[in-house]
Amino acid sequence: MTSPTFTRIVHDRPYLDGILRTWLLRGDRCAIQTTFAHVSVPLVFGTKLKWEGVIAGYHSQTPQSPGEQPHTNDCPYVEGNVCHFEGTEARAADLVAEWVAANHDDAVIWDAAEREYQRLFVEPIDFQEWMIREVGDLGGDIV
Repeated sequence: MTSPTFTRIVHDRPYLDGILRTWLLRGDRCAIQTTFAHVSVPLVFGTKLKWEGVIAGYHSQTPQSPGEQPHTNDCPYVEGNVCHFEGTEARAADLVAEWVAANHDDAVIWDAAEREYQRLFVEPIDFQEWMIREVGDLGGDIV
């Protein structure tokens, strides 16, 4: 099997009194998005700038779980614009902590995005294992 070819995009846009920075890893099957905010945090005397995780997830042309409905029909991240999206702030919070600890090395983001792409769109997915990993073992079989 050949490795996927990726396009890497980083863009900043104004957000409140700081910026939103988005890393987008685009492959032929989906786009993996990671977004952080660089914001002012009020202190007793003044403010300080801090990076916070906003969202980390995927944009896909096809559903990744049974019954999943499109998130939008106007997505700029996937070909054809119909988008199935899943992302979490918790994953973004974990990634921002790793990125800051690595002195803002973007390799942390790109490596995590490639692993997520591989896990979701290249390796076969067992839906029951995915549910247990993402939601927890609720007992019984998924039918």
